Amino acid sequence: MHAHFFSHRFHPHSHDAYSFAVTEIGAQRFRCRGALRTSGAGMVMVFNPDDPHDGEAAAELGYKYRIVHMGPDVMRNVLADMAGTAADSAAGRAALPLFDRPVVSDPVLVPALLRLHAALVGGAGPLVRDERLTAAVGALVRRG
Repeated sequence: MHAHFFSHRFHPHSHDAYSFAVTEIGAQRFRCRGALRTSGAGMVMVFNPDDPHDGEAAAELGYKYRIVHMGPDVMRNVLADMAGTAADSAAGRAALPLFDRPVVSDPVLVPALLRLHAALVGGAGPLVRDERLTAAVGALVRRG
């Protein structure tokens, strides 16, 4: 999804997938894991599956962001591919990552997620989508 919100308010909700969002313009304020957080331009919001959160603009100009949702099975398959194991093997069934910071400022992670989003919405071929997915997941796991 790609959106620009000014006054829209997300009520508390969660996703059954990992959610990774790059704030492009403005700032979003949200409550997650018992604290109020803010993601400004150039920052990444990171939600684990079933992570309750809300959201609203934290700047007069609202906020514009791009978000990618990845199901746990997608994450597991990419990690298994990166490790050179089958996703249904014992090694491939290892614990999925849990990201401890809901807001991350990282100059490597932002472009990796933006390239993945562009490939997914821009009609890139399967090989490009897979390469960018692997690069983004690798950056998330190594850096997050």
